[in-house]
Amino acid sequence: DSCQGGVCGGTLICEAGGHVGDLDGSASGSRRNWTATVTVLAHDGNHAPVAGATVSGSWDSGQSGACTTASNGRCQIALSGNRSRRVTFTVSSLGGSVTSYDAAANHDPDNDSDGTRLTISRP
Repeated sequence: DSCQGGVCGGTLICEAGGHVGDLDGSASGSRRNWTATVTVLAHDGNHAPVAGATVSGSWDSGQSGACTTASNGRCQIALSGNRSRRVTFTVSSLGGSVTSYDAAANHDPDNDSDGTRLTISRP
């Protein structure tokens, strides 16, 4: 759904100044065939969670991924079949219920990323 007139999909309020408020990573599986999962938290300009935001990005392997945030503002993107020691995910855009993406405002409260890029090491 696209945002028009302040309403997205007939129910969600569109948010300007959206940005990433947290990136967290996890790894599962074996050392030679593992899955990396990044959990993204989308914020509005007032740092409140945003539902219905579409998060897009890419892994350093060249594969892209996207997800749509739930009511808590979070969603997950996974990359399976990894054999390398680590993989990095980079957020490229926020859309959906977010009408403008302010990448410079991306942040991460636990400092395991810069809010834009997160590296996940194999288990």
